[in-house]
Amino acid sequence: MEKALIVCDAPKGLEYYESFLRQNGFDYIRTVKDSDSGRRAFIDDEYDICIVNAPMKNGNAISLAIDIASKNLCQVILFVKEEIFEATLEAVEKYGILTIAKPVNRQMFWA
Repeated sequence: MEKALIVCDAPKGLEYYESFLRQNGFDYIRTVKDSDSGRRAFIDDEYDICIVNAPMKNGNAISLAIDIASKNLCQVILFVKEEIFEATLEAVEKYGILTIAKPVNRQMFWA
């Protein structure tokens, strides 16, 4: 069973990520809305993939992505605004975090 965690406080973003993951074989998807809940989710379960959507109202999305990637065995995908893409990429690539600039289309997501 493919399991995913989505950390996103934007309703439209949450709907987009969840729909896309379901269409691509993820059977179990847990969604949370802030960085503290994202960290706690790994206490309860293991995930194959974690999507973190930046920015977040309650918490630092980049810090959360680094924390998850450093401590867990799952792929972390960080979505950031295009304006901060390059700086974010430089800060997180050494942790193995896949960074994607928003907006993104579905084909680009899995490419």
